[in-house]
Amino acid sequence: MTLASKGLVLLTAVLALATGLALGLPIAVLVLAAGALCLVIALAWASLEHLGGSSDLSLDEALSLAAPTAAEEQKRAVLRTLKDLEYERAVGKITEEDFRVASTHFRAEAKRLIAEADSSLSSRVELAEARVQKFLQSADLPAGAGKPKKGRKKAKAKSE
Repeated sequence: MTLASKGLVLLTAVLALATGLALGLPIAVLVLAAGALCLVIALAWASLEHLGGSSDLSLDEALSLAAPTAAEEQKRAVLRTLKDLEYERAVGKITEEDFRVASTHFRAEAKRLIAEADSSLSSRVELAEARVQKFLQSADLPAGAGKPKKGRKKAKAKSE
């Protein structure tokens, strides 16, 4: 237990005692519950920090990992357009011929954007794999500990 955790426990006990004397037992129980919740959150955060190690990501790098790329945004828009086209055909707003022409165009565009998004994703996967390998090496785990076992993909494919 770290010094901050011990301080949180002591602070919670003192606050619970003070509020118990001043405001009564129900409020003291609420203060104890709030302190316990804060302690659990602090311990979970410390565990995650320990597992992840020190992060050498800048804010821009972290945001770029989470933010969708332009190709992903375009892909979503095109797929939404295809869905809208199907709806408009179903309610009779557009003819079958117009639907076929527009659908063919937007499906080709969606395929191109999906391929582009997949290719941009490969660099992110390589970065993630490099970080995992770096962590495994720093954790002194046996070689190959981060690699999937042989035959695992085949077994998964058979179950699907």
